[in-house]
Amino acid sequence: MKKGEMAHKRPGPGYAWILGLLLLLVLVVPVAAGTGTWTTTGPFATGLGNQVIYALAISPDGSVVYCGTGSGSVFSYTFGIAAPVAGFTGTPVSGSYPLSVQFNDTSTGSPTAWIWDFGDGTTSAEQNATHTYTSTGSFTVSLTASNTAGSDMLSRSGYITVTEPLTANFTGTPKSGTAPLAVTFTDTSTGSPTSWSWDFGDGNTSTNENPSHTYSTAGAFRVNLTVTKGAATNTRSAAGYIMVASASQPLVANFAASPTSGTRPLTVTFTDKSIGSPKLWTWNFGDGTTSTQQNPTHTYTSTGSFSVSLHVVNGTYTDTITQTDCISVSTPATHFAVIAPSKATAGSKIAFTVTALDASGSTVTGYTGTVTFVASDNAASLPADYTFTTSDAGTRTFTATLKTAGLQTINATDSTATSIAGTSGTITVLAIPVTTITTTTTPSDDSGESGRDTSYAATAPGTGAGGTMTFAVNEPLSAGGTGYSYAIISVSIVPAGTLGSTDLMVTDAGATSHAPDGRTVAGIVTISPVAVNPSAISSGTITFAVSENWLSAHGLTPANIVLMRYHDGVWAELPTTFQYEAGGVDYFTATTPGFSYFAITNRAGATTVNASAAVTTLPDTIARTTSVLASSDPRQATYPQTSAPAAQQTTAVPAGAQAPPGSSGFPVTTVALIGAGCVVLAGVGWYIRRWWIQRQNPALFRKYD
Repeated sequence: MKKGEMAHKRPGPGYAWILGLLLLLVLVVPVAAGTGTWTTTGPFATGLGNQVIYALAISPDGSVVYCGTGSGSVFSYTFGIAAPVAGFTGTPVSGSYPLSVQFNDTSTGSPTAWIWDFGDGTTSAEQNATHTYTSTGSFTVSLTASNTAGSDMLSRSGYITVTEPLTANFTGTPKSGTAPLAVTFTDTSTGSPTSWSWDFGDGNTSTNENPSHTYSTAGAFRVNLTVTKGAATNTRSAAGYIMVASASQPLVANFAASPTSGTRPLTVTFTDKSIGSPKLWTWNFGDGTTSTQQNPTHTYTSTGSFSVSLHVVNGTYTDTITQTDCISVSTPATHFAVIAPSKATAGSKIAFTVTALDASGSTVTGYTGTVTFVASDNAASLPADYTFTTSDAGTRTFTATLKTAGLQTINATDSTATSIAGTSGTITVLAIPVTTITTTTTPSDDSGESGRDTSYAATAPGTGAGGTMTFAVNEPLSAGGTGYSYAIISVSIVPAGTLGSTDLMVTDAGATSHAPDGRTVAGIVTISPVAVNPSAISSGTITFAVSENWLSAHGLTPANIVLMRYHDGVWAELPTTFQYEAGGVDYFTATTPGFSYFAITNRAGATTVNASAAVTTLPDTIARTTSVLASSDPRQATYPQTSAPAAQQTTAVPAGAQAPPGSSGFPVTTVALIGAGCVVLAGVGWYIRRWWIQRQNPALFRKYD
C-alpha cells in the first residue's frame, strides 16, 4: 500500500441490503398475503397451506370463519365463545288494553337468535319485539337468547299488568213515566274511574258517582256521562234515554237506530219509541229523503254525519224529536293492512293485526265486514272467519301459528267483497331448534348485481336418519336500492344416518359464468354442507325465490322456472314446484339427491326474450372432481387439492362435487406476477448495492467492478 492511500476493506452488504430488504417486505409480502399463504400459527397453518383464498365469510358473532379456496375446498374454524346472558326491558309495563309494549333485548354475549314468550300465548323471534296485549291480567314475560355456544333464559313474573280500558256506561231507573219523574242513575263504567260528570239533558248536572234526578217537564232527554281517571277520559251519550210525559203533553216522540255508523252503502233500521200512542209518523233521514212508516229502513249512499228527526201525531197532540249527528257513514274500505312480526318460530303462536283502510290509507272505523284468512304455510293454524263490529273501530288483533320453516305470509280477505284484501309482510319462520348464522363477504360476483354478497353460511343441530336439518339462508332480494333476480331462502337436508351439527355454505356464482347451454339463467350458486361426505345425505330440498321483474324481462312465467344441478359433468333439471307469489316475488321448492352447483333457469322448451344474450356456451375442459375425506372431527377433515382452468369468476367448489366447466383453479397469472416482482426487486437490490459501493469509494468500485 502506497503512502497516502487509504486502506479499504472489501465492502459488505452495508445499508444497501437493509434497504433492499425493506423494499422486499413492502412490495412482496402484501402480494404473498393476497395469495392466501398463511404464515401464522394456528389451525390455518397446516390446513390452508399455499391455497388461494377466493371467499371469506365470518359469522356476525365472530365465532366461525369460512374459507373458500381455489382447490374447491371449504375450510372453517370455530373460535370459542361464551353463551349469552339474557336480558330485556319493556315499555310501558302497565296500562289498559289494548296495551302496546316495546320489548328491547339487552342480552350480553352476542346472541344470534331470540325467542320471546309474552305470557298470553303468543311469541316472537325478533330481537326487539313489539307486542299488543288485548286482555286484562298480569303477564310473565321470558326471553331466551342463544348463540352457537348455548342459550340463556330470563323470565320476569308479572312483568306486564293490563287493566280494562276506561269506558263510560250507566243505567237509569225508571226510564219513562209522567212528570215529575224521579230517576236513579247508576255508574257501570269500566276502568275504575275516579271522577264523574253527569248531564241529565234538561239543563241539570251532577258530579256524584250514582246520582238521582227528578224530571219536572215532558220530553225525551239525552243523558251524558263523562268519566275520568288520571289523563284518561271517556264519554257515553244516550239520546232519548229518559221519556217524560205530562197531562198537558201526553205524546212524546222518540226513536232508536241501528247501526248508527258504518261504510257506505249503510242500511239503517229505525224503530219508533214514542209514548202516547201516535197515529202518524214523519221521518227525515238528513240526506234529503223521508218516510211515513212507523219503523222504516233506510240506506245511506253518501259519506258524512246525518241528523235524523221524527214528528209524531196522535190526533190531539204532536211532538218532534231530532237526534243530531245520529248516523255516521264513512268511505268504504278498499284494502286491509295486515301487520305481523318479521320473524317467528315454527310451532309458536304469533299475534297479527288487521286494519281496514280506505283508498287514502285512513282507517275505516265503521267497517263491519267478515274477514277470512289464508297463509302461504299450508300447515298453519289460523283464526276462524271474523265479523268486525263497530266497537272494533276498523282494527283487530288475531293470533296464528305458523308451522313450516321458511318465508311465509298471512292474507286477509273480505268474504263478500273479495277485492278488499291484504297480505302481511314476509315472516321468516325459523325451525326449532335451528340457530341461524347469516354471514356476508365483500361483493365479488359477476352477475352484474352490485352489492350482492357472495357467501352466506348457516348452521343446524344434528339429527338422526330420516330427520330434517333446516338451514335458513334468507338471501336478500334487494339491498341498498338494488333489486336482485333470485335468492336462496332455505335449504333442508335429510341425512342417510345420524349427522352431527353441520354448517352449510351458499356462494353466489353469478348469472352467466358456467351457465347451462341454451338456458336463460337467473343465477348460479354453490350449496355445500361443510365437511360432510356426500354419501351421508339422503336428499335435500331447496327453497328459492325469483323476482317477477326478471321473469317479465325475459318473457317467462313461474311455470317456466326450474332448478338445475351440475353432476357427473352434465346439468340436469330437478323436480321444481312453484309455491306462491308475494310482493312481486315468486317462491319455489326443488328436491335434490345431493349438493353441488345449482342454476335457476327456464325449463327446456320455454321460450324466452333475448335468451341468447344470457347464455354462455360450456367450454370443453371439465375440472376434476374434488373430494372430502371425512374424519372423526369434521372440522379437521383432509381436503385434497385439485386443479381447474383459470377464469374470472372464482367460487369455492362444494365438497364432493364437480366444478362446472370454466371454474377456477390455482391462478397462474398471480404466481407469474409474484415471480416477476421478485426478479425486479432482486435487480433493484443489486443496483442499489453497486450504487452504495460506488458512493463509498469510487476507486475500489472501479477495482472490483
